[in-house]
Amino acid sequence: MRIINIAFLFVLLFAKSFGKSIKSKELEIDSSKYYWISSNWLGDDKVLGSGCWSLSTEIKLSDKEDDGCQKWKFTPLHDGWYRITGASNHLAIDVIYDDNKDTLVFNPASDILGQPWKFIPVEHPAYQGYSYLQSWIAQDKYLDIVNAGNRDQVKLKPKGNYTGMMWKLTEAPAPK
Repeated sequence: MRIINIAFLFVLLFAKSFGKSIKSKELEIDSSKYYWISSNWLGDDKVLGSGCWSLSTEIKLSDKEDDGCQKWKFTPLHDGWYRITGASNHLAIDVIYDDNKDTLVFNPASDILGQPWKFIPVEHPAYQGYSYLQSWIAQDKYLDIVNAGNRDQVKLKPKGNYTGMMWKLTEAPAPK
């Protein structure tokens, strides 16, 4: 058992350094590649964006385009947790540590509690390839699309069987 633990630790430490992928159940993320993040509810044509469309650092959904504002890199941290950074601004998705722990912002990538995220595969045959996106700092909450207005805002909400909480990664070409 000790040999297995040492081997696992070795894989975790060196996967980050060498851009290897770490498999988390069904979902495999290659940290050397870029990805679009889309929801089951709004489909592949609406993707999570990193706020390039203005001076804002707002995290929201927008029509899919081939630019760095909608492409994401994943840095493996530990036990299937990742830091998610925007390809254009190199800032990480972070959760504000307040009473609600549900507001998302961008911050420089660092080892703080609001930046680790984990993809939890949806365990239903109709939703194969989709995962819930769980926050480390608010482990009882998951990324969700706010069902109001333009349906482009995201927030952390308690887990439910909602297609706005089911996310898919699609490999994207590197930004130009």
